[in-house]
Amino acid sequence: LVLADTATVKPVSDPWTGGSVVFTVAGDFTLGASAKFDAVGAGWNWVEYTGEPSPYAVDTFSVDGVTYQTMALGCGYQYIVGGSYGGRGGSTSSSWDWRVKDAYGFANAPFYPGSPNGVLNKNSYRRGGGLIRVHVGGKATVDGVLDASAAVDSSSGGASGGGIWLTAGRFAFGVTARLLAKGGPSWYASQGGGGRIAIGTGLTAGQMASLLSTGVCARRVFGLEDFQAAYPSVTVDVSRGEPTAAGRPTAGDAGTFAYYPAPKGLAVFVK
Repeated sequence: LVLADTATVKPVSDPWTGGSVVFTVAGDFTLGASAKFDAVGAGWNWVEYTGEPSPYAVDTFSVDGVTYQTMALGCGYQYIVGGSYGGRGGSTSSSWDWRVKDAYGFANAPFYPGSPNGVLNKNSYRRGGGLIRVHVGGKATVDGVLDASAAVDSSSGGASGGGIWLTAGRFAFGVTARLLAKGGPSWYASQGGGGRIAIGTGLTAGQMASLLSTGVCARRVFGLEDFQAAYPSVTVDVSRGEPTAAGRPTAGDAGTFAYYPAPKGLAVFVK
């Protein structure tokens, strides 16, 4: 499969359930330098409802005669608290830190999308970053952009970054490759937390099953520093959103990055 020229794939998660598409390629895969996966602001969201809220709702909120609910595990609160995912969202004051949702999901297997900010009014809430999940049986050549960042046009708190999970038999990353799962900015200090990115090579079916069920990888897991030592030209960003006004500029956390390459073969010499 080759995505060339300006080809753009837009995976959009279900705004209520967070259900997301999975791309499986049996052979080789190429993402050209001008091609991209665009899941910006395509994650969990708030949805309107009438009557009783769903028993699966993580939170509800009413404003201007409209009631909203969400299943997002890291949803924000009003303008006061940003969304969480790989990193916790920020809050306008330490007295509101109790309202910040914990990070959720697996660092080694990001199969959830990001979470929205809080509802202040009908125009204020924004979706978290979506999920870009691609599993390639052969070689994956990545020269383009994979962006699962939060929506950035909120006038209140920030949504969280989303998830990127890439596995392949082996990878080749070009100098133009960019992997982004950034949290959304805030006019206050309630910026969104960063998302999650994980990259693995040479996984067996059993190892994939373990990652999906427990998040545990049956091999050594490396961080961003090790990945960029192997691929120094690749841009990776799981940062929290930035505050756009005075407040608590250090509120909120960056997301996570996991890299688990196939172990190198061991040569044994017998004298």
